[in-house]
Amino acid sequence: MANLEKKKDKEKASSEEEDDVSVSEDDISLSEFEEEYEIATKEVQLKTEDADALEANNEKKDEL
Repeated sequence: MANLEKKKDKEKASSEEEDDVSVSEDDISLSEFEEEYEIATKEVQLKTEDADALEANNEKKDEL
C-alpha cells in the first residue's frame, strides 16, 4: 500500500510541475504579445506625429 501511495504522490507532483511550466509559457507568450502591441502602438503614434508635423509645415508654407 505504501508503494501505491508514493507512486500517486509522485504522479501528482509531476502533474503540478507540468501545470507550472504551462503557466510560465503562457506568461511568456503574453509578455511577447504585450511587447509587440506596445511597439506597434508606438509606431502608429510616431507616424501620426510625423503626419501632423508635415501638415503643420505645409500650412506654414501656404501662409507665406
